[in-house]
Amino acid sequence: MKPTPELELSTHPEALFTPGLKATQFTLLGVRIGDPASRIPLDTMKNAGTLHMPPGVVESRGERPTTFIFEDGRKVERTFEQTLQLALTAAEGGSVLCKPGARFLTRRAIVEGFLLEEALLRPYQSLRLEEFPLRFGKVSRIDENWAMGDLMGSHYVYTPRQMIIYWNADDQKITEIGLGPALIKHRNEFRRYERR
Repeated sequence: MKPTPELELSTHPEALFTPGLKATQFTLLGVRIGDPASRIPLDTMKNAGTLHMPPGVVESRGERPTTFIFEDGRKVERTFEQTLQLALTAAEGGSVLCKPGARFLTRRAIVEGFLLEEALLRPYQSLRLEEFPLRFGKVSRIDENWAMGDLMGSHYVYTPRQMIIYWNADDQKITEIGLGPALIKHRNEFRRYERR
């Protein structure tokens, strides 16, 4: 299926309110799940969970995070733009946050999922829990997160839609929306581990 402008979540957040649509039908900053990681727009990249370094790098200087030391018979200092580090992370696998709050999850140079965070969550943060079925459709299951006897939050898992909504119990609002089959698989594996 060809991407359509009305399914671009950064400009049409209301598209998520169509229960029949799956994660793979949406785009985020023009990128779809299954696209090559090279499609993530470099000019919007903000930071990454774990930065991958260029080949040949043996150490980095903490005070100058974009400067690396190379070993080539002798130590030579070279500076790399942050966009190169982020592009390597996207290609090697990891999590890359872009403005205005689009986080891409990549593996083997493929986009496996994305998360809506920060500014991209604003259209959803006024929603109340009782509105979820009307807005997002029937939830497949709810996984509660408890810590020391207190409910911290819940994961509202929509398996057919390949979507997880993270609800914070203290703030009473959505803190993240995740899309992609890989996120559902990861959550299922996590639940199996929790039951042991």
